[in-house]
Amino acid sequence: MAEPLPPGRPPTDLGAVVAYVEHPDGKREPVTLADRIVETIGSCLFLQDAAAAVGFPVETLRLWRKTGARVSRQLLNGEKRLSDLSKYEQQCGELSIRWDRAEMEARKSLLGVTWKVATGGVTRTEVTTKVVHNENVDPSAGRVIETTTKEIEVLPNASMLSWLLERRWPDDFGRRGRLELTGAEGGPVQVEDASAAVEKLRSAIADVREATAENEAVTGNGAHV
Repeated sequence: MAEPLPPGRPPTDLGAVVAYVEHPDGKREPVTLADRIVETIGSCLFLQDAAAAVGFPVETLRLWRKTGARVSRQLLNGEKRLSDLSKYEQQCGELSIRWDRAEMEARKSLLGVTWKVATGGVTRTEVTTKVVHNENVDPSAGRVIETTTKEIEVLPNASMLSWLLERRWPDDFGRRGRLELTGAEGGPVQVEDASAAVEKLRSAIADVREATAENEAVTGNGAHV
């Protein structure tokens, strides 16, 4: 079994142990560096959180994932065999796959909640309790005389539906995804030469400066444009 991860340089052994999980039966289950990263990402947290959880910079985690993606691509393309890879490369490849799966599960979980909010149909329970207090005895003490339970069905959320549609199919439902510009009678848009517009702007600025200079000569005002 691997020893607890020592402080110092970033490890090349992603199977290094960073913690142990104590079970009721007394067994101690090791948690590796890769396990902690995958666990954090799968909990819908961010890359910075995963880096903090293992005590290494974000850039180090990005390097591991980038190496794993490269290794996976080489294996898929037949450029390398598994036996050609070092232990570190194999661990990075496994981490990359587990990382992608954890992100997928996190997205699935969050989108599932979002979908329920968007489409409605979910029921929630509200319980109302009426209590009678006897101030002559104890103002804080009371007797429950009625309890009402009500089932309420959540209605669809139009804004959340729009949000989902815009991000799932931006070309069809995005606010700017289907914007089309046409010229006269449906023809192409005619765009003037940019250089001509620049010359017009320069001419206008020159006119303003000339008029300002004349005004300064008359009034003695030293302001400049």
